[in-house]
Amino acid sequence: MTPSTPTTPITIKQLAQMLGMAHSTVSRALNGHPSISAATRKRIEQAAAQFGYVPNSAARILKTARSGIIGLVIPDIQNKFYATVAKAISNAAAEQHWQMVLAITDDAPERESAAIRSLLKAQAEGVIIVPTATPTQETRSMLQRLHTIQLLRSHSGIHSPAIKVADRAGIALATEHLQSLGHRRIGFIGPMIELSTGRERLQGFFDRFPGDATAQHYVQICPPHSQYVAEAFRQLLRMDAPPSAIVLGSPEFTLGLIEAAHQDGVSIPEQISLVGYGDSGWSRLICGGLTTMSLPEQDIADACVDMLRVRIGVLKAADGRKTNAASETYFQPSLILRCSTRSLG
Repeated sequence: MTPSTPTTPITIKQLAQMLGMAHSTVSRALNGHPSISAATRKRIEQAAAQFGYVPNSAARILKTARSGIIGLVIPDIQNKFYATVAKAISNAAAEQHWQMVLAITDDAPERESAAIRSLLKAQAEGVIIVPTATPTQETRSMLQRLHTIQLLRSHSGIHSPAIKVADRAGIALATEHLQSLGHRRIGFIGPMIELSTGRERLQGFFDRFPGDATAQHYVQICPPHSQYVAEAFRQLLRMDAPPSAIVLGSPEFTLGLIEAAHQDGVSIPEQISLVGYGDSGWSRLICGGLTTMSLPEQDIADACVDMLRVRIGVLKAADGRKTNAASETYFQPSLILRCSTRSLG
């Protein structure tokens, strides 16, 4: 007779008794030990699933010194880049039999600290983090107790490797494209320069105007919200000599600018050319197709997981050396040419 399903979680000893097997046999089978036959392992796994057996995580940590938990701490899940990377990291982590815990900070240092504190309490093995502009001293200290990878952004107070986009080169490439079409008055709307990404993207824009002090007059820096982007766009158009083209420095800016242009009757690209940042599914639909910088999200996610595996010690680095705490790995964005830019003249 098949035993009835228990109403409370069962232990591995109880599972062994139900199967009439030794505790050690069941334990080895559930841990994939090669001494257990495939038939026996299958029978035990089926019984574990039937009776809802879940391994005791505390006992596993004591035995292996590993929790199987990693954290992903990001500012915003609605941002297409972060959403795509989060899914890719989750999939890659699952292949390593890791459980990914997601935390959203909204770029608030207090929420960032709370997320890291929770990961330490859960005895997480590592964390992939997009740091805020001003992480607290507590956060920086706690991160020293975790295998940490910085994603997209980096902070000088966090001594860990970083996986980043070559933002400076990418924005320079976008600006160069507009210059090649004959544009000379080019505007730039970028994210806050308190962030490493903001500084690097702004510098990429300035790189295309060496010795030209007027370039800074065509720069607008704003938070990633529609109303601020709309006002930045209108500020540029109110100039005595307004730009004929604009480069955006954040994926959150695109829809806010497009909406403002529509409200004000500004036609893209007939009146102003536009290069976006980040390639969403709708990028092919707006403006007849948005010219934009595309980011290699999957490659970035894979690199984060591989580097974390190296830090934790389950994978050797390709060159056989330990990862330098200050190392930075850059991925190149690519310029996707569509219909939102046109030749001037």
